[in-house]
Amino acid sequence: MIGNVGKIIKQCRLEAGLSQERLCHLTGIGPRGTISQYERHGICPSVYRFEDLLDACGYELIIRKKGTKE
Repeated sequence: MIGNVGKIIKQCRLEAGLSQERLCHLTGIGPRGTISQYERHGICPSVYRFEDLLDACGYELIIRKKGTKE
């Protein structure tokens, strides 16, 4: 799971055209190294932080039961 989260964060950040530093600024995360650690799978953000990161990149986190379309 941690690896997938890191890949998603990096992909969304790059597609949004954001640097790690800019993403830190937009989300209020401390040093840029934190984003790097997320992306390199060193640490895993909480679901709330993950949602904030995605939001800053222009995405939203949607959780739904398997097998449902909405």
